[in-house]
Amino acid sequence: MFATASVDKTIKIWDVRNPRGQVSMFGPFEFAARRVRFSPFSPNYLATAGYNMSASVWDVRTGAVTFVHDAHTEFVFGVDWSLFHPGQMATCGWDEQVHVFNVPGTQA
Repeated sequence: MFATASVDKTIKIWDVRNPRGQVSMFGPFEFAARRVRFSPFSPNYLATAGYNMSASVWDVRTGAVTFVHDAHTEFVFGVDWSLFHPGQMATCGWDEQVHVFNVPGTQA
């Protein structure tokens, strides 16, 4: 499975084994999504970043947001999970800041 973020203000989950296309969709949102990353330790969690100045973690099984990081003062244009510390995430934004933090409940 893989995820896409789009200027159409949606996030879509795709399964290459499904010839019909997308498996699920989140949105549309008020602002476009910029980046998406699945957790390398807990593949049911998807981190998203966008023009709403926050990063969110979604449980793709339920479609629910489980965590929101809203400490940036400008657009968040990057998000990624640590490959070495389960549940640790980093974001970067147009506010010229990098934030590193732990996301509760996403550890393997």
